[in-house]
Amino acid sequence: ITIKNKAERDYRNKFEAELVAKETMLIEMKQKALQNVKKALHHQMMEGNADLLSYLFREWRSEIGAAKREEQEQEELKKLDAKMEKFTKEQAATAKKVMARMNAD
Repeated sequence: ITIKNKAERDYRNKFEAELVAKETMLIEMKQKALQNVKKALHHQMMEGNADLLSYLFREWRSEIGAAKREEQEQEELKKLDAKMEKFTKEQAATAKKVMARMNAD
């Protein structure tokens, strides 16, 4: 009976060791798969960040360009206002001269 029990115990120990090894291998595989998922998510996040930074830079550059264009338009508007004011003054002076000549005749 002792020999039979020893053989059964050895047989059982062999399968228990094999089971522990397989469970350990399964746990390692799951950890490796989890690491791969984390790497993929991190890569996606970094791509998203790069896209976001690119978008923000384009929008910032567009806003800067719009501000510069608006400033240039304001300068042009001031120049046109100055020309219009000068023209109005010249026309008023011409009209006064004409009126003065008409009154002199």
